Amino acid sequence: MPIVGVPGWIGSSAVSVTGQRWMSAARTAVQLPAAGSMSQMAGRSKEVQYSIGANHNYNKDTLINYLKSQGATPVVVTITGDLVSSSSGVPCLDFPSSLTNSYISLVINAGVTVYGRGGNGGSNAAGAAGGNAINNGIGTRLRITNNGAIAGGGGGGGGGNRGKLIFGGGGGCPFGAGGSSSHMSSGATAGTISAPGKGSVGEGSLSAYTGGSGGNVGAAGGRCNTQGNGTEYNGGAAGKAVTGNAPTWTKAGAIYGAHV
Repeated sequence: MPIVGVPGWIGSSAVSVTGQRWMSAARTAVQLPAAGSMSQMAGRSKEVQYSIGANHNYNKDTLINYLKSQGATPVVVTITGDLVSSSSGVPCLDFPSSLTNSYISLVINAGVTVYGRGGNGGSNAAGAAGGNAINNGIGTRLRITNNGAIAGGGGGGGGGNRGKLIFGGGGGCPFGAGGSSSHMSSGATAGTISAPGKGSVGEGSLSAYTGGSGGNVGAAGGRCNTQGNGTEYNGGAAGKAVTGNAPTWTKAGAIYGAHV
């Protein structure tokens, strides 16, 4: 709730909003210098704290809905555990232009990563692109302090075929699914939180023929390899770390993938 702008009521409203009876303390609570006039506090709000713990299937709308419920109030969002988007088709964290918060501080704790989801490996087809980690539609109102890492999802590995052999690509890191295959000595594997998946391997004397490996975070998936004797598809593109508009970078930290 913002401090009212009605003369004569600003002081009491500031006490109610900030819990501070000294004007200097109330001003700093709403991100103003300690010295200044009471009227400058009108319309300002105390920061709200919001934290998100580890979730490997995170729905971006959860945070969007919370931020919208706060109106113009500034919010500090602290990520305390690894986050992975629920789908490679949507970013893990999204800050659309419809948000009206005066600013949003995104703090990623040390040892914590915000991931786009890995792309799925192809099955006799190209690998899917990795997902983006963060989309920023509010420009410099998003302030990022990255004490951990921000990582685009790895692209899925490319599939292919040679005769009856159908190759599946490995899943991108993290959690991209491996592509389906047939007549293989081993099938494609999914990506994990820490590594991309491997492509399928041809059976018998064709063991040198493989589906493409999934991409690690911020990297494209590999191409299927039939040594030129079959149909080979490329891996999917790497997901991006931060897309949209450039934020205010308080601390860039470790970043895997393209960013603004």
